[in-house]
Amino acid sequence: MRSFVILAICVGVAHATPLPAGFTIVPSSISPDHKLGVIAPDVDHVKEHERQNKLVEIATGKVIATIAADTRFEHENNTDIKPVWSSNGKWLEWRADGKWGSVALVLLEIDHGAVKRQIDVREPAVKAALAAAKKANPKAYAAAKKEGEGEGSWFRDGFAIDVHPDHEGPPSLPFKFAIELTSNPKQLDSYPVAARLAGTMTGTVDANGELAFGPFVTR
Repeated sequence: MRSFVILAICVGVAHATPLPAGFTIVPSSISPDHKLGVIAPDVDHVKEHERQNKLVEIATGKVIATIAADTRFEHENNTDIKPVWSSNGKWLEWRADGKWGSVALVLLEIDHGAVKRQIDVREPAVKAALAAAKKANPKAYAAAKKEGEGEGSWFRDGFAIDVHPDHEGPPSLPFKFAIELTSNPKQLDSYPVAARLAGTMTGTVDANGELAFGPFVTR
């Protein structure tokens, strides 16, 4: 019965909501009261360097906010879009996982149908982890960066970095998260030993929306 209800809602959304050509509402992004949802383009309507995932009012298609993360699109290879709402509809955790780790983790606070604030968790966490790894082992860091040249956008300075919630259940503040960094995500025996560097960190978004990070622990 539950799956039938979700399907019925999604079909109704697809037919009733005025959206830009090539866009649909991500079914799992629909708010608990069914008033809000996040749109995503299909592969033919993705625009490079433009943020296209937007929180909209389902009934009208009105844009409430543009999500502060790179665009995720329908049926994107090696990408799993999995947003989570709090039961009261106050918080939306916009999260997407890729082949070698997360590619988006943003918290949106909603108040009376408007976005009060957005907190990009992933990007500051990535920068903090890279800085900590470089400080911990500058030689391995430099070697990994050189080894990872040309590997594509999955890698930052030669590292695959996963930033994910470190808790169970819906989002709220304080929000705990974990960071995992590695220069050899494929665990290849042939990967140069001198360029091997991996470690973990923890982080927290406090009640004021400020991010704090724990120490970098090498593995």
